[in-house]
This record gives sequence, structure tokens and C-alpha cells, in this order.
Amino acid sequence: MKIVLPKISYSLLRKLFGLIIFFELFTFGSGQLIKVYHGVTFRIASFFIMMIIGIFLIPIKRRINKNVLFFLTYFLLLLVLGIAIGLSHTSFEKVFIDIKYLSYFLTILFFYYYIKDLDNIQFLVRILTTSAFIVSIVYLIYLALYSIDIYDFETVYKAAVKHEDFRFRGTSGALFYKGFIYLPIALVFINVKKGLISFQGICILLAIYFSETRGLWLLAVLVYIFSALYILNKNGLKIPPGKSIIVLIILLSLVLYIWYNFSGLTGDRAGGDRERIETFKQVFERVNLVSLFVGHGFGVGVPIREVHMEMSYCFTV
Repeated sequence: MKIVLPKISYSLLRKLFGLIIFFELFTFGSGQLIKVYHGVTFRIASFFIMMIIGIFLIPIKRRINKNVLFFLTYFLLLLVLGIAIGLSHTSFEKVFIDIKYLSYFLTILFFYYYIKDLDNIQFLVRILTTSAFIVSIVYLIYLALYSIDIYDFETVYKAAVKHEDFRFRGTSGALFYKGFIYLPIALVFINVKKGLISFQGICILLAIYFSETRGLWLLAVLVYIFSALYILNKNGLKIPPGKSIIVLIILLSLVLYIWYNFSGLTGDRAGGDRERIETFKQVFERVNLVSLFVGHGFGVGVPIREVHMEMSYCFTV
């Protein structure tokens, strides 16, 4: 008996590949959670696959957008300069730590060839909004179960502490997950498409609120401000620029007041604030006329933050 395998079209394979790549990117934080072989993560494997595909498609397509070529060339030049300067100050290991994550920009060739029309953009937006919604629902369910003592803090902490993607807010159960960074971005597309009040949007907004992360709060407020302005203008209600600026200043002032005075935050925020201020002071103390233009390179930090400064130009050490 002859077995006939179903034919899979190129477009379907292309979509499935994109779905896997982008769902992992939008959902799994820094990419350290899924291991494929020993220390190699899925994010690293997909990075090299996208790199190879992007380079492979150049001679096949026989064209590349001049803006993409410009940004890629500019990035490579800055990367080489930052590495060269960094190596003159520190070890290769510390330089590599800084450029490891920045090198993801090299997948720009894959993105250029993959995102070729409006349908591809809408497909990626659906992946982004769905991923953010799933992350939000999982986090809210986790908080609900925690609140009714299904599990205790020590159990959760022991399970998550080995992963750098999680940062706990005291012992209340609230935490920051690196995958949360995409929540405000997804909120933009949801608000524009479904309005300022929708089930998806409210779930994401609740997840942002219970993350107890002030940066995400600020982004969420800005998202709603600009979403509201966009919807009003789209519906023909024009708002004078002067009034828009006044409203924006008032709302930002309110956000900053909450930022510095909200007492419901758990965990020690004063220590984090002092660390940021001290980091800025140590960076500023090391700025000179030369470093304003070329920096001190990758891998060079300050005493309070020796790695992951990830800056090589203007206001860097």
C-alpha cells in the first residue's frame, strides 16, 4: 500500500517557521528558558538560522533595500569600533558579554526578506498581540492561585530563582518577567484596533499593573495617551497641538508623582533607585571629550556595574 504524504506549500512552511520564531521571541523573555542542546538555547539556534537564511537570500533575490544596507553597514562599523576600543581596556570575555545580545540586530536581513508586504506585518502583529495576551493570562492565573494559597512564596521562588528572567517584588508573589517588555507594545496595536477598552487590553493592562514595574506603568500610560489621540484624530475630532501638549504635561506630571510616591509597591525600591543614581554619577564622572565621541568601548563598565553597560558612545565610560 502506497502512503501519500500531504503536500505542504512553501507559503505554509514560511508561516509556520515565522510563527515559531516570533512566538518564542515575544513570549519567552530573554530566550534562556528553552534549551535545545546543552547550553544552546532555542533563541541562539534561531538566531543562526535567521542569519544563514538572510545571507543565503541575498544572491537569490539579487536585491537589498538601500536603507537596510545602510543600517547594517553602520551597525557593523560601530560594532567593530566598540569592540576594538573595548579590547584596549578590558578582556575579550567582557566585550563578548556586551555584544552577545546586541548582535541580534544582524537578523535584519532575515526580517527584510521575511516581512515583504502588509499581510506579513499583520501576521506578526497577530503573533505579538496573541503572545502578550497569553503571557498576561498566565501571569494573572498565577497571581490568582497564589492569592488563595495554592502554593507558597518559597516554592515559587525556588523554581524561578535559577532563571534570570524573573525578578520578585518582595514576598507578595508579584514579579517582573523579561517577556513583559512586549506587553505595552502589544497594547498599542490592540487599542488602535479594538479601542481603549477590550478584554485583551484590560488583561494586559492588569498584568502590567501587577508586575509592579514603574517603567511598564509609564509606558502603559503613554500608550493610552497616544492611542486616545490617534483614535480621536481618526474619527475626525481634531485636537489643537497646544492643548495636546498641556494635557500631556499634566498626565506625565501625574505619572511622575505616582512613580515617586506610590506606596503600594512591594520590595525595596529605594535601593534600586540609589543604584541607578550612583551608576549615573559614576558614568558622568568618567565622561571626557574623547568618550563623548567614541566611548571606552564594549565590556567596560563602572565600579557599581562592571558589565552590561552596552553603550559605546555619548555619555558612556
